[in-house]
Amino acid sequence: MQLSIRGCPDQVHQALKRRAQSNRRSLNNELLVSLERDAQAEKPVTGKELAERLRKARKILTEKEHKQFGEDIERGVKLMRREHLH
Repeated sequence: MQLSIRGCPDQVHQALKRRAQSNRRSLNNELLVSLERDAQAEKPVTGKELAERLRKARKILTEKEHKQFGEDIERGVKLMRREHLH
């Protein structure tokens, strides 16, 4: 699979090249290592964690904000279903 990055600022490109050189990698391999590291660091939110976040949010929201928040969530769920993002 090919991947190209357009519009990379020169400053970023130069920093990546220096890092690749210091790690004795090609620029491509340096980018792959970096992307793999970032992808592994991402951790999906569990239902339990989400419920805890919602409980905390509930404590700081007014009743009106809470209602709007719930409506926004419902709207988002419907949109994701329509776009098959679930």
